[in-house]
Amino acid sequence: MVSDRTSCGGCDVTCAADEGCTAGSCRRPRIADSLFVGATGAAFGKSLGLDAAGNVYVGGFFDGGSSAGGTIDAGGVSRPARGTRRRNAFVVKRSADGSVAWIATLGSDTTDVMIHGGATDQTGTTYLVGNSAATSVTDGTRTFPALGGGFAWVVAPDGSTRDLWDLDFVATRLDAAAVSSDGNVAMVGTMNGGATGTDASLSMLYATGGYRIRAPDLLATNGRESADSVAIAGDRLFVLGRYNAEPGWIEGTPGNGTLDQVFLAAIDFAGNRLWGIGFGAANVADRAIAVSADDDRVYVTIASAGPIDFGGGAIWAGAPSVFLGAFDHDGAYQFSSRFDLAGDTANGSVRVDERGGLWITGMTTQRTDLGGGLLPWTGQADAVVLALDSGRNYVWGRSIGGFGDEDAQRVQPLSDGSAWVLGSFFDSVDFDGDIRNPTNGTGDLFVVRLAP
Repeated sequence: MVSDRTSCGGCDVTCAADEGCTAGSCRRPRIADSLFVGATGAAFGKSLGLDAAGNVYVGGFFDGGSSAGGTIDAGGVSRPARGTRRRNAFVVKRSADGSVAWIATLGSDTTDVMIHGGATDQTGTTYLVGNSAATSVTDGTRTFPALGGGFAWVVAPDGSTRDLWDLDFVATRLDAAAVSSDGNVAMVGTMNGGATGTDASLSMLYATGGYRIRAPDLLATNGRESADSVAIAGDRLFVLGRYNAEPGWIEGTPGNGTLDQVFLAAIDFAGNRLWGIGFGAANVADRAIAVSADDDRVYVTIASAGPIDFGGGAIWAGAPSVFLGAFDHDGAYQFSSRFDLAGDTANGSVRVDERGGLWITGMTTQRTDLGGGLLPWTGQADAVVLALDSGRNYVWGRSIGGFGDEDAQRVQPLSDGSAWVLGSFFDSVDFDGDIRNPTNGTGDLFVVRLAP
């Protein structure tokens, strides 16, 4: 370790020499703020959002039905599970002053209520999407009628349920959501009952209700499809997903038989398909991770154990990796990169900030160099966060690890160069001197603000 902090430009942390700590620059960001979420059983984080006032919103689901006295806890605030089934949906609001303002929960007596993704708008309204076949659900104040599959739980800024949209006629399961600045909400997932089992699904609604798009079979193929991530920029939706039989309007890699390839599709607000591109390695099941977009470009991350060609030539290093690709809004190739991140990367993310910088999260099961030297590695699965500037230059990287497995699932960058990161940990972890153990020996969530 570097003991003289002035050698790292006076940073407020001690940097490891193998993390690229050089004179005038401290490449290992410190944990400047934190929130921890635990439950009677494991907690699963699926959504991280910010409003215009700097409040943080964390959504997901947790184990612990009320018949067993189950609760979810965050920042000294505790709320009971709703209903008697094992899994409840939740949202936590952490105020800008550091206190937990409220926790909302949604559950059922008949079946699990599970969340897989979500988004928060500038007012603090949170849209969580998932699946449930509950005959009724409750938030502890109101009881809602049956859900048939895919649904969206709309939570108001005060923690009350504003709406519960039953979307089973569009999707059997919803996996991701995005909300535009003018209040339109896009949701993607899968719809059972297609020719070979599942279809990629897309829907777009006004925040006040009413459809713009309803496409339960987005790709219109005879194969297996899913839509895994969605972003909104301008008047376009960008959908990232998987397929194993190529539709005619997707250019690039053909379907790979029983193995999944990845597609990126652009859809306008009327539901018209504008363009689609496919990527994939032969004889390898590729995984779609996340999509993000700004006014100029759309960015995707995918995981593969083979070479990937986004349009600039195949890139690979002979091992499972995470690949970053960028395109303009018309689908023209811009650039691509590869990162040594091995492990289950399905819960990772990519996010573009207001300056055009990129933030990538995931996990690694090996020592990893993301551009600034080897990051510390505990020998287990460690959470990883990478920051790049608008020129794709390395800014900093950070790993978080302990005695169990950790991952970093979502990221929300701030204008000051810091970022909120949502992740999971399953054993003791030292969060820059704050040693944490998961509640009841099960998985808990960390929400940390990393600052340079």
